[in-house]
Amino acid sequence: MPLYDIISVVLILSGVVFIVIAAIGIIRLPDFYLRMSAITKAATLGLALILIGLAIHFDEFGITAKALIIISLLFVTSPVGAHAIARAAYKQEVPFWEGAVLDELQQLQNHKKSIEKQLHESPTNEDLLNALIDTLLQLPEAQGGSLRYATDVARRLRKANPLLGHRRLAQVFMLRERYASAEDEAQQACTQSGYAQQDVSLLVDIYLAQKKYVKALSVVEAALAKEKTEQALYLGAMISAKHGVNQTFGLRCAEGFCSQSDDTIAKAQVSEWGQTLAKRLHERFMGA
Repeated sequence: MPLYDIISVVLILSGVVFIVIAAIGIIRLPDFYLRMSAITKAATLGLALILIGLAIHFDEFGITAKALIIISLLFVTSPVGAHAIARAAYKQEVPFWEGAVLDELQQLQNHKKSIEKQLHESPTNEDLLNALIDTLLQLPEAQGGSLRYATDVARRLRKANPLLGHRRLAQVFMLRERYASAEDEAQQACTQSGYAQQDVSLLVDIYLAQKKYVKALSVVEAALAKEKTEQALYLGAMISAKHGVNQTFGLRCAEGFCSQSDDTIAKAQVSEWGQTLAKRLHERFMGA
């Protein structure tokens, strides 16, 4: 028997085995969600192996092309379809197997309800407001998550704790792609915290998302004027090397970071950026 026929037989038999496993899973697995997993994973892989085996066996361009198209469509549509069906089942409260140990989505929904109940009694509690924002950002919109609701809660938090409120509002506005509002809130957080590391990183991320690289670097400069932290030096070297702005400043940041940090992995990365910046500056100087 030729080698390609042996390969074809092995692939087809492997595919049949996976389909049989999927069939057994549909019969034996205890709930809808596990059965859905079996049929979308094992059956899809099994059918793909059978199609590849047939393409090798017939060794014709037309059959091979059709097999590859079908396999591509399977791998694109099967996960999406399975996700949509499982999500619809969850929304219709199709029960889990009694042995299921974790339902993260239900836990988040219960946690949200619990926090909201506690907030009725303590409406200005900073920890509860902050926890509610985290929960709203984790929950899908169909299950109670809401960026608008998170914005309202962050505004309440701003009244109770201005610094934390500005910080959380900046995060929520960034997720909503309301960058002007996010910038304003993050700038106020930086001012109030004296350019704390998390506020600097947040404002830099907002500027980078808008491709405002010069402004992002100006935030790093302002932070370094307060204190030469490793985080600010790292950001300065990274922004300058990746986006080609103020390369002299970026090289100083890289040198400062490498002389200050004990993190060998980060030092290797920053050293590479520094070499890139030094090379660019040398080329610019030689070409001047």
